[in-house]
Amino acid sequence: MTRNVFLLGSDLNFKFLAAQAKRTLSPQEFDVQLLFNNSRLFRRFTEAGSTIKYTNKMTPGNPVANELRFKAYEKLPETPGFSIDDLIVSMNTLRLEEQILPYASWISKDTNLLFINPPLGAIQAALDHLWPRSSETRPNVFQAVSTHILSSSSNFDVNHIKAGKLLISAYPSKRSFASFASSQSTFFPADTVVPSVVKGLLDNRILQATYCPLKDVYQVQIETAVADCCLNALGQILNFDLGSLGYTESVERIVSDIVDECIQVLQTTSHYRVLHRYDPSMTRLLKKERLMVLIKELVEQHGFNHQQSVPGYATSYIVNSAKQHRQSTPVNSMLNNLLIAKRELEHQENELPFVK
Repeated sequence: MTRNVFLLGSDLNFKFLAAQAKRTLSPQEFDVQLLFNNSRLFRRFTEAGSTIKYTNKMTPGNPVANELRFKAYEKLPETPGFSIDDLIVSMNTLRLEEQILPYASWISKDTNLLFINPPLGAIQAALDHLWPRSSETRPNVFQAVSTHILSSSSNFDVNHIKAGKLLISAYPSKRSFASFASSQSTFFPADTVVPSVVKGLLDNRILQATYCPLKDVYQVQIETAVADCCLNALGQILNFDLGSLGYTESVERIVSDIVDECIQVLQTTSHYRVLHRYDPSMTRLLKKERLMVLIKELVEQHGFNHQQSVPGYATSYIVNSAKQHRQSTPVNSMLNNLLIAKRELEHQENELPFVK
């Protein structure tokens, strides 16, 4: 029986994953379709021919383009027995639950839910909001982080600029994080049944996908969050590329303070403490010297404000986590307030929604 595979989102990775899923997953086994929780975006997609154009630009002077057609929905049909078998969610927001909520009634405990580049804390918040009463009714959850470099020239085109990797791991939706980490530390990869849709993505040569322990994905999420707190926050507030100034002593002092606060907060989060319990080498993950070198390399390669994530979310996560543990984060708090003020001004000018 053909499985209903849906992709929900709007960002570059949404278009990239949609194209790769369509190219890789057998149409006899998977019906790959798109969901748009936005009327204007859905209308634009249908008016543009319901296609996504994927262009491989990794070979200079010889780009290869593929145009792929999709069935797309804003609202799913009320047909009895219709369900979402697999859902891939890729969008830049902490409030994933708001985007999934319109489709929650089509999601069952047998659904496989894969989040692409989820911000720290976003998956758990979505699960607690959508399925608060019983973990047994929750879908099977997986997460992935992508390091592919992508660009776009229009709403529904995606250009593959530089090859990266896609790390995929299971996420504990039906048991405690501590129980999951304990089981995975002993039995991985046999601790979780890998669904056919994930196996299909692992077979895609372009994606360079690997199924790995959760701690490997968590490491990339931590590095991304700390980098975003430095690069995106400063780049957005000053509204130009600080990389043009070079990595000056004054910039390094600010970055150093941001990193200190991030380390202080992340060390006290429950996920870090649990993962560290089963793998003491996780201590290296939050070594300041290592993080400072990583950020300096990113500045030299890309400058500030280069990340493909929504500005301010990492800073907001650090500030809110600090409040829960009664910690002080003066630099990140100041940056967070400035980012909120900036988005409020942009909202007034453009009448676009903003997220605190």
